[in-house]
Amino acid sequence: MAHFARRGVALGAQVLRRAQGASCNAQLSKFTPRFPVASFSAEAVGAEKKGGSFLGRLAGITLASAMALTPSVAAIEHVGPPPAPKVDVPPHPVLGSVVFYQYDVCPFCNKVKALLDYYKVPYQTVEVNPLTKNEIAWSAYKKVPIVTLNGEPLVDSTLIMTEIAAKLSPPKKAGFFGAKKQAEADAEEQKWREWVDDRLVHVITPNIYRTVGESIQAFDYITTKGNFTIVERYAAQVVGVTMMYALSKLRLKKKHNIEEERPALYEEMNKFTDALGARQFLGGNKPNLADISIFGVLRAVRGMDTWKDVMDNTKVLPWYERMEASVAEQEQWGKLACSLCFLLNAYTTWNGSVDKLAAPPAHYGTIVWTRGLRLIPSMKRHPYVPH
Repeated sequence: MAHFARRGVALGAQVLRRAQGASCNAQLSKFTPRFPVASFSAEAVGAEKKGGSFLGRLAGITLASAMALTPSVAAIEHVGPPPAPKVDVPPHPVLGSVVFYQYDVCPFCNKVKALLDYYKVPYQTVEVNPLTKNEIAWSAYKKVPIVTLNGEPLVDSTLIMTEIAAKLSPPKKAGFFGAKKQAEADAEEQKWREWVDDRLVHVITPNIYRTVGESIQAFDYITTKGNFTIVERYAAQVVGVTMMYALSKLRLKKKHNIEEERPALYEEMNKFTDALGARQFLGGNKPNLADISIFGVLRAVRGMDTWKDVMDNTKVLPWYERMEASVAEQEQWGKLACSLCFLLNAYTTWNGSVDKLAAPPAHYGTIVWTRGLRLIPSMKRHPYVPH
């Protein structure tokens, strides 16, 4: 498989060079930092030029087609402010207008998504094409997730979570007798957040690309998510499956000292549940950022073989179900507030003026306010909504 991948990707780069002429070297050099497959292809250009399997040639030609037939290279030249949201997503009263750039199965993206869902933040999701990354061509930072708050970008999943959590739930100062306990809780939270970034995501990734079939599961989302052309969908799925399967076997396992994918993942999850003990969450009675991070990574692979095997062969399921219920509860309140806002907005629009309301909807405003959502801008001007 190593020879298949290297020869196939080298072939892809060669085909692209022949198709696009002298400008291709500069294009590839710019494309390289944006996608690991392109980086791998640049590295493989000097590899063996003879032989190669049908699978390798197919992957290389597909990669070449994807790069040649999509406007990715031209889009790299533009770096500037993010585009305005295309969907009218109601602003959050604290964070403002939130746009979330992601890959659907990216564990780092799903950490941030779990946080936004837990805090019931309305946000617009932009699915980024993993081959072209046109959707984030405006950004000098070429990784996901990226979150923009009123147009201001935040990058790095851990930093994004820390900043958003600080805005939505500022830490309370512990009293004299509780300072030591709070410090220990903070240290434990930080320890497990680092474990997620340094170990869990690197163990779970080779698991979802463990076999060709599981790799296809992981990239199945690309056929339905995002505003991609047929060529882009085909290229991203076929190249993604082939390359990530190869990279997981050739690089990731060796780099992170993984001998067998499933046993390594089970071992890591059991470390977490042993530390959790009898507690509901690492945060005690409610989830902390470590809980949310771990939940997000696991939720990213729900529906795949990896998720089922982890739930069947470790002790994490009861905690996962508590987390799922906690996030679902937050989403339920958000949807309720959203529905009430839209109903009220529709009613006032139909009447032509908020002054024509038959009765003050104070309870509507209270729910919207206490749950932290003013989902309709006109609600801010409503005389019955507390500000």
